[in-house]
Amino acid sequence: MATPLYRQEGAFLSMGFPLSRVNMSNMLTRGAALLYPFYEYLKHLLINNEKSVLHADETTLKVINVGDKAKKDKCYIWLYTTSMFDLPIYLYEYKYSRQGIWPREFLKDYKGYLVTDYYQGYNHIPNVVLQKCFTHARRKFFDIYKANKDPKIKVIIEMIDDIYRLERKFRDNNLESDEIYQSRNSESYLKVVNTYFNHLTSLNYAPTSITGKAINYSLKNKRELLTYLKDGNIPIDNNLAERGIKPFVINRKNFLFSNTEKGAIASTVYMSVIQTAKTNGLDTNKYLEYLFDELHKLNVINLNLNNEKEKKQAFDEMKNLVP
Repeated sequence: MATPLYRQEGAFLSMGFPLSRVNMSNMLTRGAALLYPFYEYLKHLLINNEKSVLHADETTLKVINVGDKAKKDKCYIWLYTTSMFDLPIYLYEYKYSRQGIWPREFLKDYKGYLVTDYYQGYNHIPNVVLQKCFTHARRKFFDIYKANKDPKIKVIIEMIDDIYRLERKFRDNNLESDEIYQSRNSESYLKVVNTYFNHLTSLNYAPTSITGKAINYSLKNKRELLTYLKDGNIPIDNNLAERGIKPFVINRKNFLFSNTEKGAIASTVYMSVIQTAKTNGLDTNKYLEYLFDELHKLNVINLNLNNEKEKKQAFDEMKNLVP
């Protein structure tokens, strides 16, 4: 419910339960330790997803004590999620920086497509093909149009909207991925896409101007913006991940910061399980209770994740715990 511990402490006290935030914090970290093997199993399922399509996004988190690392104003929560055509899995991961090494490390065993915004930290991940976000391309022009109401900018926005109208038809008609692939590569669809890029090429704005930068973003990233033409399972934008990062942003507005990295990691474990359960239509309270009971029975809290044989056996036992 995105309620920080100090508020819970006061609420419990008003009901006659003197439960300190220190005790609650200890309970949460111990619970996260019990859930962590299941978190790793969800990561295994996500990396080996059926459609070979993932989304990624990130947001900031203030962490007071980052141990022996240099003090930072901003740490980061990274989100990785499966596509809308796949089993919904949401994995949040805490890291103390925004370096590209983190998605490369997280996705080191992944082969497939990755839908992202324009952040360059997602570039150069081995065996990963990027699909960059058309919504970000549109947003750059939309922000300019809001400021100056230039009809030339409105024309560009309408060209992107023409592409989105075609995409909405695919969803409205419940097309399968193979049908979407064929429709996207039809002459009529490609004509709409090419009209947009050809129009941008014909424009003559200074590269350093705001409009010039917006144009160059699309032209420079044309190949990555059009990756979705290769597979009907790839969406045209990263809206799914942007929606997925919002629950953590809402939580952060309430608890403001994590005191330690251990607490930040615990938050990502709970958020991953809760958001995955919610998206699969489960009662999160009942599902957490079920997981705690079953994981305790499996005795996985001391699981050595570096032991492949032990990990495989545990993962086989956790198959029935997935939503």
